[in-house]
Amino acid sequence: MNVRRSWLWCAGLAVIALVALGISGSRGLMVREFSNRVPDAGSVALLRPTQQVCEGPVSSPRQIQGVGIWGGSVIGLARLTVAVQDASTHQELAFGRIAASTATGYVAHLNEAVPAGRSLRICLVENLNTFSVLGAGASAPGAAMTGGRRGLEFSLSLLNDDRSLLGSLPTAFSRASLFRPDWVGSWTFWVLAAALLGTFGLSVAAVASAASADDEEHRPPDDDDRDRDRPGPSDGRSEAGQDRPQTVS
Repeated sequence: MNVRRSWLWCAGLAVIALVALGISGSRGLMVREFSNRVPDAGSVALLRPTQQVCEGPVSSPRQIQGVGIWGGSVIGLARLTVAVQDASTHQELAFGRIAASTATGYVAHLNEAVPAGRSLRICLVENLNTFSVLGAGASAPGAAMTGGRRGLEFSLSLLNDDRSLLGSLPTAFSRASLFRPDWVGSWTFWVLAAALLGTFGLSVAAVASAASADDEEHRPPDDDDRDRDRPGPSDGRSEAGQDRPQTVS
C-alpha cells in the first residue's frame, strides 16, 4: 500500500508540473514581428507636452497589438500616446499609452489590432513633462523620422501578442538552428525538449523505486518468517522418559 501511495504521489506531482508548464506556455506572449534595427544609443528627440515625433513607413508581416520604443523621462513621470497611423493618409488606426520614468524599453498595448502588410507611421506624442526618445543614426531602409533631429531615427519594434510560448517553439528552434554545426538541425532541439520531458518519468520511477526499497526494509515479518525462526517442537516422550522413575530389578 505504501509503494502504491508513493507511485501515486510522484505521478501526481509530475502531472501537476506538466499542467503548470502547459498553462504557462499557452498564455499570450509578445513577439517582435518587426524591428527597424536602430540601437538605443542616445537621445534623438526631446518631447515636451503636445510635441510629437513620427517615423515611417514601416510594415509588419503579421498583425500587431503593441509598439515597443526606448527612452525615459527627463523629470518626473512622462506620459506618452503612441499612435499608429496609415503612412499615406495619416489616418489613426490604433493607439496606446505609456507611463515612463527611467530610460529603458516600453511597450504600448494598442486598443485595436492593426492588420498585417499595411504601410504604417508611428507617432509619439508627449502629454506630461519631458520624454527623451532613444535611437541612433538612420539605418532602416525607406523609413525616416520627422519632428526630431535630421538623419536620426528612434528605436522601434512592432509586436504581436496572439502567439504563445508553445506556439513560438518552432520559430525559436528554427532560428536557433542557424547558429549550429552542420550536423545539427531544428530537429535536435525537439529531441532535447522530448528528453527534458522524459526526465519527469524517470524521476517518478526513481522515487518510486527508492520508496519501494525503503518499504521492503522496514516491512514487518510475515507469518511464514515467524514460523521459520520459531524453535521446533521437542520430543515429549523422550523428555517424559527422562523424568520417569526407573525400575530396579
